[in-house]
Amino acid sequence: MQFKHKLIYFALGCAFVVIGQVLLSVVVPKVTAQGKKESVEFDTITCRSLKIVDAKGKIRAQLEVDIIGIDVIQILNPAGIPVCKIGSAIGGGGSVIVAGDNGIARASMLVWPRGTGGLNVMNKYGTISVGIGAGENTNNGHIEIYSNNFKLRSKIWSDANGGRADFCNNNDKQSAAICVDEYGNGAVGTWDKNGYRLR
Repeated sequence: MQFKHKLIYFALGCAFVVIGQVLLSVVVPKVTAQGKKESVEFDTITCRSLKIVDAKGKIRAQLEVDIIGIDVIQILNPAGIPVCKIGSAIGGGGSVIVAGDNGIARASMLVWPRGTGGLNVMNKYGTISVGIGAGENTNNGHIEIYSNNFKLRSKIWSDANGGRADFCNNNDKQSAAICVDEYGNGAVGTWDKNGYRLR
């Protein structure tokens, strides 16, 4: 090979090296060495799914939209079971669900489709035991307590006259109520086991 050709190839090789360095500085604006690891910064990342793994390669967190568009962020325990989910509720508001080490939900906080906030506490089977929220029409606060098979047993809430509490029997019939009447006086109501008013 003539010296002239060698010189041309050498010049082309130098040009490719320079171009590579320029492209690297544009695509990866900042690389900071941290021991044997590197940290890369990007202005924007567009993807359909992002998963974070631990030192053993197990997924510990993932960011993605599921089939129905509800769960967005999931945190997984070392066993790979989702224990926390952050996403959008069916009505378009936000939701947070916290689960036990077996993946069964224990508590949730969300915005209902009607636009009011809610907080639920579940038993070990994932059934709601206590619900706290606001009324759909009145926006008044209420606390609902359920049996282990999700039957309403008592409710504390506020109406136009003031505070009140309602109690149900095992037949899902209202049995007693304590409230404030329209005159501002305390009142007590009772019903028989079939739901007929006694007083």
